[in-house]
Formats: sequence, C-alpha cells, structure tokens
Amino acid sequence: MRAYRQAKSLKQHTTPEAKPEATPEAVILEVEAPRDADLSKAIGEALTPIIAGIGNNIPAGLTDTLDGLNSRVTQLETKAPPTIRIKRTDRPDQEIPAATHKAYPVIRMLLEAGYNVLTVGPAGSGKTHLAAQIAKDMDLEFGATSALLQKYELLGYKTADGKYESTLFRDLYETNKEDPEKGALFLWDEIDASAPEALVAFNMALENGKADFPDGNVTRRKVWVSIAGANTFGNGADMLYVGRNPIDAATKDRFAVVLMDYDEDLETYLALDQAGIQYDMPARSYRLHSYTDEDYKAYVSDVQQWRKAITTLGVRHIISPRATIRGIDMMANWGMSRKQVEESFVWKGLDAATVRKIKTAAKEATTESEA
Repeated sequence: MRAYRQAKSLKQHTTPEAKPEATPEAVILEVEAPRDADLSKAIGEALTPIIAGIGNNIPAGLTDTLDGLNSRVTQLETKAPPTIRIKRTDRPDQEIPAATHKAYPVIRMLLEAGYNVLTVGPAGSGKTHLAAQIAKDMDLEFGATSALLQKYELLGYKTADGKYESTLFRDLYETNKEDPEKGALFLWDEIDASAPEALVAFNMALENGKADFPDGNVTRRKVWVSIAGANTFGNGADMLYVGRNPIDAATKDRFAVVLMDYDEDLETYLALDQAGIQYDMPARSYRLHSYTDEDYKAYVSDVQQWRKAITTLGVRHIISPRATIRGIDMMANWGMSRKQVEESFVWKGLDAATVRKIKTAAKEATTESEA
C-alpha cells in the first residue's frame, strides 16, 4: 500500500533567495503510508507559518530540504535540463533527466504499482526508448522483442534431440540465477502485429505468476513487469497501419492503456541538441490527487453502471472488475487522477463518441431507477 505526498507541502519551504514559482507544481514524490496525501498536505500548510517565524534559526532537520530547493532553483535559473526527483523510503533518491516523454510519470507509476502497460502511439513516438529508460531508472533487466508471428517465438521450442531452445522472454521471465532478486521489464513492441496464439500464451504469463514452456512450468520473477507497444488500440488494421491485427479482449483487459502521442517538447529538445542548441525543456511533473471515501464509492458505482450500459447498447467493449479494483488502487494509493484511471483501466482507447453514449445511457438508467 502506497501513497504520494502532495508536492505543495515541500514547495512552501523556501528561503528568501528561492523562487517558488520556478518549482514544478508536483513531482513524483516520496512513497509513504496509504491515504496520507491529505495529511501530508495539511502538515505542509501548518508548517508554513512556523518556518516563516523561525527566520535564520533553521533546525538541522530542515537544512537539507532548503539546500535542495536552492540547488533546484539555481539549476532552473542556469537553464540546465530540469529533473524529476523520485523519493522512495525503501531506496536512495533518484534524479531522472527531464528529457523524457511526457507520458513517463504515468507509465512509471503504473509499473511501480505492478501493472503491465499497453502504450499506444504512432510510429516514432518513442515507445521503445521510454521503456528502456524506465527499466534503467527502476534498475530492472531489460529486453525487447518486436512482432511475434509464432507461439514458439515467445515460449521457445525443443529440438529433435530434446534440447530446449530459449527465448528472450523466457530469459527475462524466470529468476536470474546469478542475481535472484533482480527484477525485469519485458517490452513487446508491435504487439498489435503479432499472432493471436502468441498473445493467448502471453495471457497466462501475465496473470498467473507462472507460465508453461516446452520444458516445463516456470515461476515468474519476484519483480516482473511488461510494456506492450502498439500503433493501434487493438481494433485491427486502419488506413495507416494496414498490417495490424485485433488484440484479443482478454489480453487487452490485462493491461493498463496509456496513449503515447508525439511529444513536441522532447522532439524539439533532441533535435536542437544535434546542433548544440540548448532548449529549456519543461520539467516532467504529475499533479497528484486526493480523494474521499465517497469519491471511491462513486467511481465503483459509475464503472458498474457503465458496464450495464455497454450490455444494453451492445457495444463491443469489456469493463471487467479489474477496472474497479485496479482503478481504486491507483487513486487511493498512488494519487492518480480519476481521468487517467478511466482512460487506462476503463475506456482503453474507445472513441469519445461511444464513451459519451455509454455515460449518457448509464445516467438515464440511474435516473429511471431512482424515479
């Protein structure tokens, strides 16, 4: 169980020389006890007048915090590439260069929570680079494969003499014998161009913690997550991507979906860097949210009503209990916005017109039942 501390409480602890407006509104912050976001914010607000009254007699415990803020402001003033500071109670702080895709904080958060992510975006949007970057930042073994046209390309096979031929997926899936605690991140790019039988085999590995390989049943590593990269939302070929296949609904339901469009700030930063021109890359931040018990209940109720509306309307879309359970987890323990939760766990790329139709039908049904 985890929750993020509101950034505003830290933002208020500034010296006279610091410039609060230069500090991002929120960053990925310290992991702490569940549902402590409101408490952290309240503590920060309560400490503001106390710190103001202390003046120059700063307690030793606050020195590092103030020094860190001063360094951050100095960095911004000199237009050095800003960073994302990730604070964890169970590992040293990390500073991640902000030359990352804008989807980085959301995808990183989902992976930290243990969920597999389907990134959907056009060719060249940086899906593979981002996956490798996150694996490095999370200290995970990393490997990537492209479209798989046969099941054996995922699971391996046995030769005529009975020898098992492994695959990259197998190597990353099972425990690293040299470092049993080492986690792994597996990227399956162009998953929407892969064979359905390979996807079905992947389902078991994703959900059950074990997978059947030609040489036997293998238990998954303690820490193992995957990213699937796709150019479509799994609905089959379109005018641009004519070689894409529909993704089985059971497979898609196992992923949190994140749209990863072109990031023009990152594009500008990387392009100008080729000419030695410095670009003031904006800090990659993520606004964290707090909720009440009523908010959680409303989300669960809404999702269940939408599910009924989908059945009534005959829409080909699945909203399983994973949408409620995982959605509440990300809201309560990770501070994710409800909008992002809906996009990742409920709608998963469903077109806006159909989403509005479903929500309208659900609302009308609720009104009728209450009449």
